[in-house]
Amino acid sequence: MRCQLNICCVLLLTVPSINVLAVETAPRISDREIIETLTRLEAGQKALETSMNQRFAAMEANIDQRFAAMEANIDQRFAAMEKSIDQRFILVDQRFEAVNQRFEAVNQRFDAVDQRFNAVDQHFEALERRLDDLLATMLAMFSAVILLIVSLFGYIVWDRRYRSTSAGDASCSVGARLGA
Repeated sequence: MRCQLNICCVLLLTVPSINVLAVETAPRISDREIIETLTRLEAGQKALETSMNQRFAAMEANIDQRFAAMEANIDQRFAAMEKSIDQRFILVDQRFEAVNQRFEAVNQRFDAVDQRFNAVDQHFEALERRLDDLLATMLAMFSAVILLIVSLFGYIVWDRRYRSTSAGDASCSVGARLGA
C-alpha cells in the first residue's frame, strides 16, 4: 500500500513538468511586419467603426421614423378619442336639456296645481266667512227666540201674579156686588 502511495506522489509531481516540454519556439517577427499588421488592424478598426456608425445612424433613423409614425398614430387615436368623447358629451348635454325641459314642464304643472290650491283656499275662506255670517245670524235668531220665550214666561208669571191678586180683589168686589 505504501508503494502505491509513493507511485501516486511521483506521478503527480511529474505531470506538470510534461506541459513545460510542449512549448514551441515562435519564429522571429520583424518590427516592420508588426507595424504593417498594426496598420491593417487600425484600418480595419476604422472601417469597422464607420460601418458601426452607419448602422447606428440607420438604426437611429429607423427608430426616429418608427417613433414619428407611432406619435402620428397616437395623435390620430387621441384625436379620434377626443372627437368621440366630444360627441358623447354633446349627446349627454342634449339629454340633460331634455331632462331640464321635462323638469320645467313639471314645474309648470306644480305652479298650476299651486294656483288651483290657492283658488280652493280662497273658496274655503269664502265658505268659512259665509258660515261665520250664518252662525252669527242663527245665534242672533236663537237669542231672539230665547228672549221671546223668557219674556213670555215673564209675562205668564207676571200675569198669574197680577191676576191672582187682582182676581182675589175682583172676587171680593164681585162677591160684594153679588150681595155676599
